[in-house]
Amino acid sequence: MSDFAAAMGTMRVALRQAVVAPSRHDEAQPQPAPLPVASAPGREELSAQFVRELEALGGKALTAASTQAAIDAVLDLAQVLNFKSAAIGDGVRTDLRPLGEALSRHNVAVLDAARVSEEKRQESRAKLAGCDAGIVEADYAVAASGTLVLVPTPARPRSLSLVPPVNVVLLRVDFIVPDLAALMSALGADIVANNPVAFVTGPSRTADIEKRIVKGVHGPKALYAVLIQPAPS
Repeated sequence: MSDFAAAMGTMRVALRQAVVAPSRHDEAQPQPAPLPVASAPGREELSAQFVRELEALGGKALTAASTQAAIDAVLDLAQVLNFKSAAIGDGVRTDLRPLGEALSRHNVAVLDAARVSEEKRQESRAKLAGCDAGIVEADYAVAASGTLVLVPTPARPRSLSLVPPVNVVLLRVDFIVPDLAALMSALGADIVANNPVAFVTGPSRTADIEKRIVKGVHGPKALYAVLIQPAPS
């Protein structure tokens, strides 16, 4: 083999190794750091944010460590605000019958909307307008806006949260979601499309021609949310 042929063979081997093996420059390149991923807010954080937003809008938040504590909180509220009558519907995840019974024992006339027959529903609406308070349980709440979300049924009509001057809403803190997108996902497309979902964001308020805020013109003038903590596991 000539010196020229031997030199060409050596060059081919060197080129082949250069193509196949990574260069030292490539090995030394730092890898890009992974993008940070925001962790989902926890229950306590969502609850605190909801309370801040609710109270910024003029609503009031009460906390209860259990369902019984929530009943006691509503009874205390009824005494402080001197309720003579209250309307109450079916719960969503909570049996509200013990609350109605407790209110009756404390001399509060209770209109049980869940037990009203279809034939007497018109009569019930007239009585509802004369009640001091409407008591209902929220399906969900939105932390970002302090909004309570109610999906009405015949046993817990939307009028419970619209007609009486005081609106008392029970809310299990497990069902506070971060924002509207999370709420839509939680409710599901069928419920949103087929139900007149009520979004309660603070007491009813409006402004007159002089831009003075007036509460209670188109709905309750006071809103109380009773936040029920989950049972310890």
